[in-house]
Amino acid sequence: RNSVNKQHAQKKQTKTKIPHKHRAQHTANMAVTLKHMRFLTDRTSLTGKFEVEVDIENDTDDALPDTTRLKFLGNGHYCSTSVKAGVVPKRNNAPGKKRVQITLETRGGADIHTLSSSFPFELEYNSRSVRKTWTARSFFNFSGGLNHIRALTHTKLNILVFGPAGSGKSAWLSSAYSTLSEGEDIEAARFVTGGTADHVTVELRQHNLNHPDAVVWDTWGVDGDNYSADFLQMLLDGMLPDDWKMTDAATGENLERLADSVETSGLRKPHSVIFFYPYSQDADPVMHGKLVEHFALMKRCGYNPIVLIARADELDEKVRENPMGTYPDVEAVKDKIATAFGIPRRDIFLSVPYLSEEKKAFEIDRLIYTILERSLKSAVSKQRMLHEEETGREDKFNAEKEYAQHLANVKAKRSRLGTPTNSPSVDRTLLSSLNAFSSPSPAKSPGGFGGVYAQLQAFKRQQEIEEELRQKEESLAQQAQERERELAAKEEQLRLQQQERQRELAAREEQLRAQQQQVLLRQQQEKLQELQAKEESLRAREREVEQEEQQKQRLATLRAREEELLQKERELRETLLRQQQEEKMAQLERQMQEKEAEFRKKELELQRQQERLEAQMRTQGFRQENSTLLANGKERITKSAARGKRTVPKREPVEGCALQLRAATRASKRKDSE
Repeated sequence: RNSVNKQHAQKKQTKTKIPHKHRAQHTANMAVTLKHMRFLTDRTSLTGKFEVEVDIENDTDDALPDTTRLKFLGNGHYCSTSVKAGVVPKRNNAPGKKRVQITLETRGGADIHTLSSSFPFELEYNSRSVRKTWTARSFFNFSGGLNHIRALTHTKLNILVFGPAGSGKSAWLSSAYSTLSEGEDIEAARFVTGGTADHVTVELRQHNLNHPDAVVWDTWGVDGDNYSADFLQMLLDGMLPDDWKMTDAATGENLERLADSVETSGLRKPHSVIFFYPYSQDADPVMHGKLVEHFALMKRCGYNPIVLIARADELDEKVRENPMGTYPDVEAVKDKIATAFGIPRRDIFLSVPYLSEEKKAFEIDRLIYTILERSLKSAVSKQRMLHEEETGREDKFNAEKEYAQHLANVKAKRSRLGTPTNSPSVDRTLLSSLNAFSSPSPAKSPGGFGGVYAQLQAFKRQQEIEEELRQKEESLAQQAQERERELAAKEEQLRLQQQERQRELAAREEQLRAQQQQVLLRQQQEKLQELQAKEESLRAREREVEQEEQQKQRLATLRAREEELLQKERELRETLLRQQQEEKMAQLERQMQEKEAEFRKKELELQRQQERLEAQMRTQGFRQENSTLLANGKERITKSAARGKRTVPKREPVEGCALQLRAATRASKRKDSE
């Protein structure tokens, strides 16, 4: 316990004292962070290995252990990987720092579409982890500016930019220059830009594209009749010099300039064409027809222009955020352009240049990079084809030159020997005469024919040499003719192959167009069926609603009828009850009348009896008998009242039957009067 207390005390002494009000903030700042990421590899293509460097800061009082590892979590283009970061020093008046390099490798099948701008990293140490994701803006860090596409000859790759006035050609070229530049800032506009229908570019300009083997030719916009077929043909043949103005005419000094530029036209001949087409150009059928004619002329000259839909961001606001996405309005415009120009949809892209942005956007750079890559590859293919044609012409010219030189040498030799240059019959006669002396007798040879024989032998030898030369000449001529025939056959074969390929492409395009039409027809049929089904369901629903309304009406009618019947039933019941009550009342009245008649009879009898009793009482005067009689009379009255369902008010016994008789008499009279 004492040793532990001493260790705690030593730690308290070595610790830096921090004021209480700043202690929470200092504790929060003491952490391990990933600060910066830098790209180290000078890329020439989108594939292969890629090296980056990450800065680690340790703002804690303990150094990170040797087992610390830096992980790249991977994205759609690069595989996940990890490296050992090692010991990271602790804080000593400043955070400890260390730089770690990590090599990233591309996934299989990775291309420009899989490239991601996010780079997630994770640092693991002491069973803890710190994560950070960097977002790249510049596409140049991964592409190297398309430097891997190079020209085949000393001639640079010429890219012609063509389109209507105000379609944004110069603005797109400025954006392309920024895409092929380092850093995240957008380069200042190197080309004059406008954006209206007026001509901003009024002369043929050659610009550097920030590429070692490629240049672009910015042209003035198509407006009215400023591009005739002959003028466009001269432009495609490279016969127009640089700085040729839109107002220059082929007269005077300009003719001399054109004549001087013919010899160097191969240096300016375009190898690929970028054709701008505003999406709203369909509204002007005249301009649309001119653009279609110009495009057809370019295709006849062996070009496959790449079409850019100008001002495509006006179709949908989301185009600038993701220019390579799929949008219904944009796809409809692509279908129209593909049908009008007779080209596949893969040759149609969107023109989304930088407008007011100050920093690069990764998705816009991706689109511009894709267009430039397609254009440069097309230019290389065109340059290879032109080089092969030029080489074939040079070989044919050299063969013809050698053959002409050989004929000139043979004629010179014949002229020196005094032989007619064009007399094969004379040559045959001389050869036949020489054959007669080809085997002279030995006796004659040393004699007078010796010298003549020697001369004739020499002449024969010369003729044999000339015959050999002539045969060689004929063989060379035959070889040259055969070579010409072979070249013609090859050209014819190439032409036939090209025609066959064009027919195949046309058939394929027709097939694709038919498939698209079938798909559209199927979609329309499906939509029509859906609409019919919806209409049928609506009709069924309407019928159900009508039936429900009819049922409701019927129910309401039945309810009203039921109410009427109930009312009539109540009325009938009330009538029956009233009749029954009336019958009962009449019956009761009859019964009452009968009982009243009986009661009157009884009262009369009682009155008589009373009168008799009174007479008896007056005569006899016996109180006891009188009381007995009164009691009997009372009892009889009570019984008769009970039999007649009458209630006789209870009275106290009264002395004397005379009073009771009077009261009974008055009561009976009152009843009778009522």
